[in-house]
Amino acid sequence: MRLAIHMLFGLSAVLLLGAAEPICTPSGDCESDSDCAAGTVCEPKGPDCSTEMSCVSGCHQDSDCNQGLVCQQVACFTCPCPGQCVEDSELAQEGEACGADIDTQCAEGLYCAFGLVTCGTPPVVGVCRTMATCDTEFDCENPDNIWGHIECEGAAQCQDNACAWICIHGCEGENPAGCVENACPAGQICSFDYDGDVCIPSYCSCQEEGWACTDDCGGGVCVEDPGAQEGEGCGDDIDTQCAEGLYCAFGEVWCGTPPMVGVCRAMGSCGNENDCMDANNFWNHDTCEGAALCVENLCDWSCFSDQSCAADSDCDPGTVCEARGPGCDTELTCMSGCHQDSDCDQGQSCLLPACFTCPCPGYCE
Repeated sequence: MRLAIHMLFGLSAVLLLGAAEPICTPSGDCESDSDCAAGTVCEPKGPDCSTEMSCVSGCHQDSDCNQGLVCQQVACFTCPCPGQCVEDSELAQEGEACGADIDTQCAEGLYCAFGLVTCGTPPVVGVCRTMATCDTEFDCENPDNIWGHIECEGAAQCQDNACAWICIHGCEGENPAGCVENACPAGQICSFDYDGDVCIPSYCSCQEEGWACTDDCGGGVCVEDPGAQEGEGCGDDIDTQCAEGLYCAFGEVWCGTPPMVGVCRAMGSCGNENDCMDANNFWNHDTCEGAALCVENLCDWSCFSDQSCAADSDCDPGTVCEARGPGCDTELTCMSGCHQDSDCDQGQSCLLPACFTCPCPGYCE
């Protein structure tokens, strides 16, 4: 049984998903919301979530909104990231559909119930229910369903559509159900490839007479996770890590929001420069001040020269004028690369990669 209140603060795309208007950033530094004018809250300055704070339009809680509005929080990947005041009617009410796949949250005091979970995969669309109510035990174990119970070793049960906590009295040992109900430890996955003579139930509950289990044998058993192979999908959202020697590449990042599912790549390989800057992509480069580049799907390092510039004409052959980075409003310097075909040797063309930060010179091929 887990109890949690899921509050999303701090990180979000600058243009919020589903927002009608961009975030306005009034002048004025702050330490807390109390330092800000009505209709604004205190948030880290963007886009890198620095420790400096400023007042921005938005909300952190319902009391920040006008009467009839509620504060809707959002998933975040950069700063600032306040919530938005929306009509209470925009949030799903009890009995209405909800879930991330339909971009719908439940109103205050409700949670999104997904009911019975099969093989660890919930339905993509749930239904809004009042806290502490349920259809199955899985609803009572939903971390968004906040309810209290007495403190004793036991298990959550759904009794007459209400969550209840049953203290263990006549049950010895750990729950005998398989990993469909009891999650595997880190580094292991739930496998159903085991001897047919072995029956591992998918669900067990503690009753006065002991463990009562389902008749099925589809509970699963925990085995070592070999990891996804090169070219296969990966990421936290699909609970899949890459095999040894590979990293999970998320490719292009736009407006600070990465794809939720990546692909396993060999260390040192890339789809763009963002992959080369991935902290999990280990590759060697020159020990000089410079920038990572993705050249023909391999990570490369371009050293900065000591030569400052205002235009390509200020740079030596084979180098061009680029912002040092990170970011495109930094000092300009000459670095290896190209901006046009004339920067390359005869018979070569300048290939310009898709870029979302600086520096980003092309390369000759």
